[in-house]
Amino acid sequence: MIHYLQAAPEPPRSGSIGVMIIILLGVIFVGIIIYVSMKSHLGRTIQISPNVPLFFIINGKQSGPYKLEDVSSLIIVEKISRNTLFWQQGMSQWQMVSSSPLIMSYFQSK
Repeated sequence: MIHYLQAAPEPPRSGSIGVMIIILLGVIFVGIIIYVSMKSHLGRTIQISPNVPLFFIINGKQSGPYKLEDVSSLIIVEKISRNTLFWQQGMSQWQMVSSSPLIMSYFQSK
């Protein structure tokens, strides 16, 4: 009878463990940065000008300009939601629709 010896599994090399730890720390660091940046925007309200055109990110693309009166129809046809990003001249960055009480008032009247 012939017995075949099975090789014991090779333990991970210390170099690969170090690389995995570095990658894990990088992922954790990026997650913390994203969390901190998002937390600074939570609960923040944005005042917009009713007479300045609005732009939205719809289906991953910038869309607009829209008048404030157009918001109702965009909501009805479900082109925008509370989580849609919007921008208007004078804003430093894109914001979620939910951060604008004026735009949100159109959701409540829907």
